[in-house]
Amino acid sequence: MEGPTKKRRRGEVEQLSAAQIEVALNEAILSKGSAELALIYLFDRYEFDLVVLKARLVAKGLAVSFSKVKYDQIAPFVGLEPSLRLRDAPTFEMHRARIPNGLFKEIIGDIEIVMKQYGPPMDNKNEEARSRFLAPVFNRIIALFGLLISNTPESIMPGHIATKGRIEYQFRVFGGLTVVYIVVKLEVGTGDEHLNAVAQLIAEADGCDYANSQLGFGAFPIYGILCDGKSFEFFCFDSSTKPPTFSRCQHSSAPPARYALSVADLLGHSTMDFIASLRPVCETIFYFLILGYTTGIHVQYQRSCSRGEESGKRRESTDAWQRANRLAEQAMQRAIAATAHAATGDYIQADEVAKDASEHLKASIAATPAIYQRQECDIMQEWDEDRVNAV
Repeated sequence: MEGPTKKRRRGEVEQLSAAQIEVALNEAILSKGSAELALIYLFDRYEFDLVVLKARLVAKGLAVSFSKVKYDQIAPFVGLEPSLRLRDAPTFEMHRARIPNGLFKEIIGDIEIVMKQYGPPMDNKNEEARSRFLAPVFNRIIALFGLLISNTPESIMPGHIATKGRIEYQFRVFGGLTVVYIVVKLEVGTGDEHLNAVAQLIAEADGCDYANSQLGFGAFPIYGILCDGKSFEFFCFDSSTKPPTFSRCQHSSAPPARYALSVADLLGHSTMDFIASLRPVCETIFYFLILGYTTGIHVQYQRSCSRGEESGKRRESTDAWQRANRLAEQAMQRAIAATAHAATGDYIQADEVAKDASEHLKASIAATPAIYQRQECDIMQEWDEDRVNAV
């Protein structure tokens, strides 16, 4: 693990007072033509209190939604040529981090219960219903992280209409640092519709990055997922470069042209086809969340090193973060190795190694400094049969 860094994408920028925010916001809206593009402009050029900016937007009655941003407007912001339509985006390799069979079976059981409420995904008529269908996947996998990663489903800006183009999942590690976020769109489609959905992902990532900088953290990758319940695309926004780098996932087991994972349609395929197609999605999401978790550990390690340098004494938390990081990386390596075992048909060994990966992740969580650990909600431990019967 590398030592501390204070590198930030925004560099030396002007600090705006509360009064100056109002003026800068008005000027940016006038010059950029929309509140959404004005915000992206402000994020890149100024330091200011994000809470104050949100209050100004509310006072103006501006319903800001990054779903309004178009790809040709934002592509140059991350160094992409709009006319190339994302073909010039750099790629990164994505892996599957295998989960134990028992856990995957629980996910499928939860999805079956949800389907009895909302029907299959193709029957879902809005993004909120589609998100509810996906919830079991995230609920079960995020529970592996023992509350060190929590979901705060909100956009960085106020004013989103309840079921239109919002962040449905925003995962924050160690209480406040956004590392993974997910945008659910009813129809991602192809062509301009797809590119504009990607544009929202870029804009939301920039807002999350700015919110992280407000917490005093340096630049680090933020991972995003774009999904419509049938297809899943994975992206990375890295603000340590100027301009920021926005890259898309290329799956390690897929040809170069394949960037998305798709879930089989229950109307046109068998139930087992649907189940089989969902497992790679679950395991890629697990890999993504481990990436986010280890990113959070790196950030906290760097902060601990910096504070140790300031005091002239190595902090106990530095050693704790190092151990947590080592165990987390071992968990990732074992989960990827389990996928390799499954690919050769050694399913028993694959499941054993996947369980071992989960144990290493659990050990990593236990190794983090105690101040960051939270009491788990194991309410069933308090179950009292006699008392329940008497109610």
